[in-house]
Amino acid sequence: MNRPAKFPTRPVRALHRLFGQQVDLALRHLRDPEPAQRAHSIHEARKCLKQLRALVRLLRRWLGPTASRRENERLRQLARELAPERDAAALLEALEALPRRASLRAALKQARLELAAGLPLPKPTRRRAGPPGTRRMQQVLVRLRARLEGWGWSQLTWADLQAGLRRTYRAGRRAFDRARESASTEDLHDWRKPVKFLALQLTTLAALRIPVDTATIRALQHIAADCGQEHDLALLADFLARHCPHLPAGGSLLREAAQRRRELIARALRRGRHVYTRKSGAFARRIFPA
Repeated sequence: MNRPAKFPTRPVRALHRLFGQQVDLALRHLRDPEPAQRAHSIHEARKCLKQLRALVRLLRRWLGPTASRRENERLRQLARELAPERDAAALLEALEALPRRASLRAALKQARLELAAGLPLPKPTRRRAGPPGTRRMQQVLVRLRARLEGWGWSQLTWADLQAGLRRTYRAGRRAFDRARESASTEDLHDWRKPVKFLALQLTTLAALRIPVDTATIRALQHIAADCGQEHDLALLADFLARHCPHLPAGGSLLREAAQRRRELIARALRRGRHVYTRKSGAFARRIFPA
């Protein structure tokens, strides 16, 4: 495969090192977080797991479909075990992001109390070494660290990376079409996953000194953030409707959440139309020209 001179000729060592660094970073965040830093540590560990899943998807052709699915499922299961506390914190963040109008102050205060009482939020006064199963999670990551040393990195080619990038972009393009058609929270949430994977993959390629359009990375990151906020607001609205039916000014609070969701959906879809204009092969060839 011919490459322009500005492309690095030996990306394998750097990619191997980046993969190992993400595993080590996830392990560090899972080991005995301080109570005050626990929510932050869990959030950072989940980010590392998402980055690792993006790398596994990028390397799918080289690893093989079976090994790729197996590694992805292991990492996804770890992220799921970390999800409840992070999801609880995300609902509080969604509530705090709503406008603080005088007419809504009482409702916001009561909703905050209801969330604190009804969700599995971490207790800062209680010292613990992370969420349940942390030791097992660390063991899974340690075993992954050992496995990646035997993956035969010298056989990795540019064509393998192009295939992984093409597959991720295609999944995002299809999910975008569904989200644009329905504008539903479920389809937007499904679209957000390949969007985040693509952003992380392009960021990884940029770290390998491969010319990548930084505007595309920023657009993908904004799309993922907007879809994430919309999803959190939808969960918040559902929680308030089910658990706080007599909230003072609750109707106004729900209307604010609905208006904010409409704005986020419109902005995400507008950005998506700019990113997902090409077919997957054409997009990948822009990064890895033949």
